[in-house]
Amino acid sequence: GKSNIVPPSNLPLASVGAFILWFGWFGFNSGSTLSATNGSIGHIAVTTMLAASAGGAACILFTMFRYKKADPPMVINGSLAGLVGITAVCSFLSDQAAIIIGAFCGVMMVLDTEFLESRRVDDPVGAFAVHGISGSLVALAVGLFAKPELTKGIGQEYYGLFYGGGWHLLGVQALGLVIISLWGFALTWGSLWLIKRVMPVRVSKDEELIGLDVGIHGVPAYNQDHDFLDLELLKARK
Repeated sequence: GKSNIVPPSNLPLASVGAFILWFGWFGFNSGSTLSATNGSIGHIAVTTMLAASAGGAACILFTMFRYKKADPPMVINGSLAGLVGITAVCSFLSDQAAIIIGAFCGVMMVLDTEFLESRRVDDPVGAFAVHGISGSLVALAVGLFAKPELTKGIGQEYYGLFYGGGWHLLGVQALGLVIISLWGFALTWGSLWLIKRVMPVRVSKDEELIGLDVGIHGVPAYNQDHDFLDLELLKARK
């Protein structure tokens, strides 16, 4: 009857996975935003690094303030939120704006994770908090932070609001965000509805408790015997 946190099976491996994603993001942003031979490739790599670092750092400070302890899984997702939050605007904003966007996305990720848990929405890895929220924020950030020196030849109407570009670009980005959100929701909901008419979308309760690694593959993915602490036993001993 209440939300329960699912402990990570292996936090060190999760951290390694985050750093692999972080490293791959340099190729993703620097190589595909404009082109691998564009002169802005160095600037894109710097803004990518700054936003990711700011997202992780903001999460460390924010969770220490909020929970009295730095939350490692939140810090991992904070860095990823910063990476998501910089992707759409990485070539068109200043280093300072990259830090602001990364930190803001990191904090909003924590707050949205708490909100989803309070509403009993099942998002065990924080996918929506990282990608949905940060992706939406960066879509709007383009309309706010697009810097004139980095958008030469595009036209003043495509400068960010904070750089004298007016409301045009922000309006375009907001409209695109609304349309994509509606399209994604409708297509996902419709697809799941059709699948549910043919076969169950959710596995049985027994399979959930045992784990789909056993249910599908017939072997556990990891040994749980000594992974988790018995908090009630520890409290009793105290």
